[in-house]
Amino acid sequence: MRDAALQVVRHLVIEAVPPGQRLPLFDQAADLLEEAGWSLDELFAAATQSRARADLLRVLGLNPT
Repeated sequence: MRDAALQVVRHLVIEAVPPGQRLPLFDQAADLLEEAGWSLDELFAAATQSRARADLLRVLGLNPT
């Protein structure tokens, strides 16, 4: 789920991931990200900065640290 969430973030703010290249949990991860309610600016930071990425994964319950 963690990798799928990161793929969705990349899909939303960096470049589209074609359906055939999406991870199996892509749709579920997209739903989880929607519930988190992060703005596009925050998602872009998560896509490009390791600290913001760790914060997002922690909020989603996908990173125990």
